[in-house]
Amino acid sequence: MTSTEKDSAEFDFGAFVAKHQKNLVRAGGAVVVVGLGAWFVMASSSRKAQNAEQAYVSAERSYYSGNAQLAESDLAKVIDRYGNTAAGIRASILLAKHYYEASKPAEGVAALKTALGRGAAKPFRPALNSLIAGGFEAEGKLDSAGVAYEAAASEAISQTEKEQYQGYAGRAYMAAGKKAEALRIWQGLAARETSPLANEAKLRIGELSAVAAR
Repeated sequence: MTSTEKDSAEFDFGAFVAKHQKNLVRAGGAVVVVGLGAWFVMASSSRKAQNAEQAYVSAERSYYSGNAQLAESDLAKVIDRYGNTAAGIRASILLAKHYYEASKPAEGVAALKTALGRGAAKPFRPALNSLIAGGFEAEGKLDSAGVAYEAAASEAISQTEKEQYQGYAGRAYMAAGKKAEALRIWQGLAARETSPLANEAKLRIGELSAVAAR
């Protein structure tokens, strides 16, 4: 390779910068814009969470003041504006509690199901499913309650919590006359000798077996 060829083959960074200066400036500006955009999103998200928390505290105060109509209105506003935040999910839970206390379980279940579909609901999913099950029980839909309790168990973090929800599911299925589903639950719990529900599980299996033998 001649010296001329060698020189032309080498990358001339200075020439590259001179040639593409405008594009590099634009690219650098784009990086700054992206960085600022990311910062803005995080700052905006933080402000939204703070505003949501303040709105929830105000609505919670209305709830505990005993003014049911105001509480329902304030909680609904929090959910409408901040539904996909932790405060919005807690507002949905409190609104469902309000509906349950007013003997409106269907409305409570609907509010909880809406909350369950939001991204911010992830840490609350076991509790939400359990509360939905409670609403189904109030409606007399015991088989649906069993399904919801099992959903809560599947997303529970601790084994103790998981087994607790499974126990609720087993009892709901028994009350609904769903013997096969109940037996499946209790057999699983009975197999765990260290479970606090193992003895009850064995008792329930005996009850279900006695009923099946008649």
